[in-house]
Amino acid sequence: MVEEKKMYDALLNLWKHEVANEAFEELDSSFWARVRDFLSHIESMSSSSNDELMKDLYFERLNRVRFMINDVVRIRIDKILYAAKTVESVPLGLSVEEQDLFEVTKQSIDLHKRSIYSVNTTSTSSSPFSDKKLCIRILDPEPEQMIGSDLQAYGPFEKEDIAFLPSENAKLLIRLGKAEEIKVNIGTS
Repeated sequence: MVEEKKMYDALLNLWKHEVANEAFEELDSSFWARVRDFLSHIESMSSSSNDELMKDLYFERLNRVRFMINDVVRIRIDKILYAAKTVESVPLGLSVEEQDLFEVTKQSIDLHKRSIYSVNTTSTSSSPFSDKKLCIRILDPEPEQMIGSDLQAYGPFEKEDIAFLPSENAKLLIRLGKAEEIKVNIGTS
């Protein structure tokens, strides 16, 4: 119960900060994992309690927690989108997941701007992304298809799959611990 109260208070304080400030509240690397665990705990308690009053109380708390989570995520995404349009480097206070969102969004905005200003829009030389691909081994399944920085579809991937992805996408999966690079030597002996 004490841990539950601490997590609720942490989420409430984060929500208040995000609503009131333009700057990001700094999140530790395990924050969103703890929020997911907390949410699962409350969902479990709201459905499994034998006491109807406790069940109702947990259901109300669940609704408040979901509201705060959704609002914090919405606000932080809005801030990330604004930052991606206005700053060059990753803002302080972002979680790893949010840093990745910022980088991908920033690259997409830059690509869009370059395509507008480019005389020859079919030229690949105006792309801010490299043409280099990396060979990776998938460590965790990726059930959803992803769009690579080359605007091609990749995946879904099963554990132990081998894939050639644009280096930006491969490096992201490696940084998230979902893949590892495989060194491939291509050429004549």
